[in-house]
Amino acid sequence: MRALPVENRCAEKGWACCVDLMIEASRADRENIRVANEAIADMKKAGATIVDPVNVDKAIADLVPYLEPGWLARNFPAAFPESAKPIDRIVSMAFDHALIPSGARGVNLRMLAAQPRGHEAHYAINRYLRERGDAKFKNLEDMLAMPMFSGSLDNLKRAFSDDAATLDTPAQMDHLVRMQTLRQIILQVMAENTLDALVYAYTTIPPHIILTNRLAKTVETRTEPKILKAGTVMSDPTLVPGEPVLKSDLDTYRGSGSSWAVNLSPETGFPAIVVPAGFTREVYDRVPDDRDPNGSRLEGPKKVELPVALEFLARPFEEPTLFAIASAF
Repeated sequence: MRALPVENRCAEKGWACCVDLMIEASRADRENIRVANEAIADMKKAGATIVDPVNVDKAIADLVPYLEPGWLARNFPAAFPESAKPIDRIVSMAFDHALIPSGARGVNLRMLAAQPRGHEAHYAINRYLRERGDAKFKNLEDMLAMPMFSGSLDNLKRAFSDDAATLDTPAQMDHLVRMQTLRQIILQVMAENTLDALVYAYTTIPPHIILTNRLAKTVETRTEPKILKAGTVMSDPTLVPGEPVLKSDLDTYRGSGSSWAVNLSPETGFPAIVVPAGFTREVYDRVPDDRDPNGSRLEGPKKVELPVALEFLARPFEEPTLFAIASAF
């Protein structure tokens, strides 16, 4: 990555490092985070104003009790004592943020952004294939069954091939509500910190080895586990306070390719741009291991140089800001 010229107008911009999307859940995350942090530090040296880290938890605590009280009650029943009426508890949370579950096991940006996205993609792809696509395919499930797609067929079906015959569904309505919630959270964070963009590693996992055949159904070795099982030794022992070894399963809410960042732009509808940040020095590969709580283990480190990218996210219609940022690299 070339250093950002001080005279470039991007040097006057305010950016925030979104650490919520750059956590080290396993050693596989470590190298990409290092490269991303070094690139962000270079931008700061070149004159960019960097807020590192930016506080997203405050905006979440301010807005979620008002915008999604039902979702909060469904996902965190332990936060609602039987003796308390749910609506009273929600009102209390709105005034006392300490009552809202936080941290890796609470309400966080990763969790909000990783909620089901509704059925637009499934609906649109199925409609395209049915009306205008290749005659070999009637729907997305037909495509995923082709041997050209690596990965567990069952996992692919669960992820992509819902029967999306209509967009008038409860799941789609939930998705639209969640989109508005995330938009308001990001806009509040950017307003309170006078930001032009958020910056974070596009993915904390280096590219995986390309596999030419189907994977075993039981273990997905191309990505990091979405749910870390009880007994997992945490790479960052401070990620879950008091649990350097997980006491119970932990959903990390990883998205496609094990990336948390991949969810944010699609879930908000806000514009984003990806730029090169540098290269890894070493990587870890995941291999099956029945002795590990997750059914697989990390093998490495291996001396490999692979590209790492940063993503910048801006407000709606701020594409010019993103192009100015990208042109500085």
